Amino acid sequence: VLCTLIAAMAAAQQFAGNSSRADALPEPILWKQNRFMIPYQWAPTSDESTARAVRLFISKDRGDTWQPISEAKPDVRGFTYHAEQDGEYLFSIRTIDQVGRAWPPGPHKPELRVIVDTTFPQVDELGGLLTPDGTLDIYWQARDERLDPAALKIEFLADGTGDWKPSV
Repeated sequence: VLCTLIAAMAAAQQFAGNSSRADALPEPILWKQNRFMIPYQWAPTSDESTARAVRLFISKDRGDTWQPISEAKPDVRGFTYHAEQDGEYLFSIRTIDQVGRAWPPGPHKPELRVIVDTTFPQVDELGGLLTPDGTLDIYWQARDERLDPAALKIEFLADGTGDWKPSV
């Protein structure tokens, strides 16, 4: 069976922002759920910057603004975050020392980039046509902001029995 794939999809919406800041973004982690763990590990030292707390910050605008969202003792291994909607989230952690100073000092730099996508692609059309030479042409149309046609796999089940086989 030869399958021909014809796909139409909506263009991915690009985020606006400072290009130098965008160049410094970590590779995104694509996440299919709206709740996830943000791990961290603090290495205690004997100097005056010994931590009394670790504070988690979030940016929902690619690093233009940052808001504190949680604080924990240094021995806690991570934060749980619940995203209220699909989108891109940047995270930064600051260690608060015994005298209240935040480390590292200076502007926030994103340490973790998570793209939450809980929405399934919308398939508008799916069908197939048997050609005169006996091959099956499959056509479909789907929309999704992050749909990657190169990552899709089409499989078929011959005669409704046996194992699924990849199309060629």
